[in-house]
Amino acid sequence: MSAIGVITINDGKSTPVSHTFNPFQTTPALYREAVSGLATIGQGRVSASARFSKASNGMNRVNLSLELPVLETAAANGSYSGYIAGPGVAYTVTAKVDLILPNRSTEAERKDLRVLLTNLLGQAQVSDLIDKLQPPY
Repeated sequence: MSAIGVITINDGKSTPVSHTFNPFQTTPALYREAVSGLATIGQGRVSASARFSKASNGMNRVNLSLELPVLETAAANGSYSGYIAGPGVAYTVTAKVDLILPNRSTEAERKDLRVLLTNLLGQAQVSDLIDKLQPPY
C-alpha cells in the first residue's frame, strides 16, 4: 500500500504544465491543487477511494475522480456599485473512473487493465471524441 503523498501530473498544453495535487484528507484520499492567487473553489481536485470485498468471489471497486473547475470572469469595468463579487465557479470539467476488480483477478490482470485504459485515453479516436467532441464515424 502506498503512503498518501503529493500527486504531480502534466496537462495537455503544447508546452505541458505540471499540476501538483496536495493531499488534504486520507479516507477517502482527497487532493487539491495549491495554485497561488487562485481561490480554493477554483483549484483542481482529485479523489481516490476503494471498497474491498471480503468474499472470495467478491468484487472490489476503485473510484477515481478528477475535477477542474473554471471560474467566472469578472466584468472588465469591475462593478456598477463598487461591490466586486468573490470568485464563482462557471462550470467544472470532470472525469470519473470506476474500476471493478474481482477478488479472483491477478495483479498482472489488474495492471493490464490500468495500462490499456491509459493507452485507450491516448488513442486518436478517443482523443477526438473527448477533445473535439467528434465521435468516430
